[in-house]
Amino acid sequence: MLLTFDDGYAGHYEHVYPLLKRYNVPAVFSGFPGKLDGEVVSRP
Repeated sequence: MLLTFDDGYAGHYEHVYPLLKRYNVPAVFSGFPGKLDGEVVSRP
C-alpha cells in the first residue's frame, strides 16, 4: 500500500505526516510549485 498526497497543503505535514511516521506507512507528498512563495491559492 502506498498513500499519495498532492498540492502540498500544510495540513499534510502537520497532521498526516506524524501519523504516517508513527505507523511506519510509506507515502508520497507532491508539492505545488506555485505555492512556494507562501501564497495560498485555496485551502491552507
